[in-house]
Amino acid sequence: MTLKTMRLSVKQTVYLLKIGQMQYILAGDENMPKKKNPIFIHSLFRSGSTWLFERFRESSASYWCYQEPYHEALIALNANPDTLLSFSEAITHVLRHPKMKAPYFQEFYEIKDELKGLFDKKISYDSFFDPLVCPAFEPYTKALVDNAQGRPVLQCCRSFGRVSFLKAALSGTHILLWRDPVSQWLSYQINDYFDNMNLSLLNAIHPPEVMQLLRYEIGFKEVRAENYQEEYSILLKFPLGSKQRYQIFFTFWLYHMIHNFPLCDMDINVDRLTKDPEYTEYKKDELNNLDIPDVNITQCMMPATVQSKTGERYFNTLENWVVHLFRQAGYSADIIELALQRRQEQQPKPKYDKKSLIEDASRARTMAYRYADRLSEALKENNQLRAQVNALEGKKI
Repeated sequence: MTLKTMRLSVKQTVYLLKIGQMQYILAGDENMPKKKNPIFIHSLFRSGSTWLFERFRESSASYWCYQEPYHEALIALNANPDTLLSFSEAITHVLRHPKMKAPYFQEFYEIKDELKGLFDKKISYDSFFDPLVCPAFEPYTKALVDNAQGRPVLQCCRSFGRVSFLKAALSGTHILLWRDPVSQWLSYQINDYFDNMNLSLLNAIHPPEVMQLLRYEIGFKEVRAENYQEEYSILLKFPLGSKQRYQIFFTFWLYHMIHNFPLCDMDINVDRLTKDPEYTEYKKDELNNLDIPDVNITQCMMPATVQSKTGERYFNTLENWVVHLFRQAGYSADIIELALQRRQEQQPKPKYDKKSLIEDASRARTMAYRYADRLSEALKENNQLRAQVNALEGKKI
């Protein structure tokens, strides 16, 4: 059996795991030297991944850390790699990332000659659910591993649709990083970028059935352009209300939880890491047992959203809609319930302190301002179109 002929449903995947055949599928490259045995961190956006990446960078162990190796900006490696060095300065403040001791893409830049010509536009999003549509995906990732000047760590926000492929192709140790979905999505709302990234993922070639159903329900049509910037501009104009934005996000969140928990060697929940010292010590021991030493995961400060009962009911309704979508796609109630149960088990009680309430209020205002601005822009565009129509009809405006 080869990866090219394999198309496993969720039921088939769980069945194979139970009878042990998945061990053969995920065997990977057993001849890979131990020092090059890569570490993959798989997360959605705004999961505390940049914070964890910096903990690896700061370690005294010989880790060679790649931040977001499938980021669309890395197309610059082919022709203009110098621009990558200023990338972190441009986004750190806007995206509220922790301050980094080196530029965002420093490690890529240091091996830019070995990576030149390897990054393809399809790597970032087109091949998200099917890496075989992008022949460059595996050679590029392998080049990162082979040319790492230490043990490679690949911190990925664009990998959670292809974890099984990466594990089969490159073996390695895989960590699932996750967070409470409501807090995470509200963190998206600092600007349009992250919601638009979800549309880019939904725009992938050969999406699974649940994503096809989601496309149909929201009226989404595929967008294909010569470069990603053009696609981004088109997707940005796709009309989405806040309910649909959360439903799209939660579909990815639930997909990540269902598919990648059985594939990853361990998980880290940043909410528990923030609130629970015993959990933090347990996860430090788990990292050490996986031969990942000297990573300081203390002092995590991920804000958790405090919800009212009304807010809980609001998001529960949206999440139930997504659960129904998964059931339509053939996922069993038991598999879905297991993923949701993990969420409940790992969710610490938020503290109703002044600081958290201020943070929640700030996020709410930012979200309201952003939607008001987008409404204003939409009205301006509508007025311009009406003016053009009236001009063509010879009417006075």
